[in-house]
Amino acid sequence: MIGEITAGFETLMEQASMTVDTYLSQAVKRIDTEFGKGFAKKNPGLVGAFIQAAASDFNYAVLAQQIRVGLESIAEHLREPEIDMEPIKEGLDNIAKAIDDTVSSK
Repeated sequence: MIGEITAGFETLMEQASMTVDTYLSQAVKRIDTEFGKGFAKKNPGLVGAFIQAAASDFNYAVLAQQIRVGLESIAEHLREPEIDMEPIKEGLDNIAKAIDDTVSSK
């Protein structure tokens, strides 16, 4: 399936820390650009809020992508002359799981 996330748990965990490193460096750079050098260091709460906002934005972008992929798969199967309901059920189950995973991570 196009857009399917195939990375294993350990890979995702390793990538998570790299992602936080990226968010942190971007937070400091952008906050200091906006408010002056050293502002980020003096305001760690703002840095944390930036990181949370960036992570949330990415999380919902991935969720939206996975929902789109699932819906495209369902639509493709609905166009077939003889509809096999199993791939449609699987697509809906994958969408529901993506939403549940996102909601339960909050």
